[in-house]
Amino acid sequence: MNRLTRRVLFACLLLIAGLPGSAEAQDEEGGVTFGVNGEVVSQYVWRGFKLYGTSLQPDAWMSLGNLTVGVWSSIALEGDFNEFDYYVSWYSELPVGELTLTWQDYFYPEADGDLGDFFNFASGGEGAHTVEILGEFSPTALPVTFLGGWNALNDPDHSAYGGVRTDISLPSFDLSAEVGMALNESPDYYGTEAGDIMYYGATVSRGLPVIGSLGPYVSASVIHSPIEDKTFWVFALGF
Repeated sequence: MNRLTRRVLFACLLLIAGLPGSAEAQDEEGGVTFGVNGEVVSQYVWRGFKLYGTSLQPDAWMSLGNLTVGVWSSIALEGDFNEFDYYVSWYSELPVGELTLTWQDYFYPEADGDLGDFFNFASGGEGAHTVEILGEFSPTALPVTFLGGWNALNDPDHSAYGGVRTDISLPSFDLSAEVGMALNESPDYYGTEAGDIMYYGATVSRGLPVIGSLGPYVSASVIHSPIEDKTFWVFALGF
């Protein structure tokens, strides 16, 4: 069994848990919900940087009240790139809007898929994990979401990121637009100076006929990166 086959089978096992009747379940007594989502993307572009080509990106999560824990991953369908993000999020409805705070651990295994470096939590850019503290705020009075992130571990620059996103639902499709920028000088992590626009882009998505409890969709995004001086088109199929 070659490496690509192993990756696809692993991702399929995660996605099978999201088949009708299991995509989202609830423990009525404990108030626990859990589920699995997933996408296949034509290329993996993150904050204006292309990290890899065609990838499968499953997300498994569990929520109890306002607290959610989960694992998101990106598995390259060709080549050796893998990423696993472990996150804990807390959500609150405030009088002036909605607030979400997230602790997120970005883990990049060795190129050959060896997970032996999982316990390498060194700092200064030498570890296998980078921890970012993220915040999202959607004010009641405006149709926008403000985003911010700060790298707390394993980034010598302690890079800070900010962005603004708007989401619009129309009868036939959904539209979103977003712009992101560097909030401090980050020569090692982002290769940016404070105030640099890292990317801006827009996404159009459309839901497909529902299959059981699944809500499949297709989307197309155009992302321009002034830092890379490139424009990316990203197509996705997910649920």
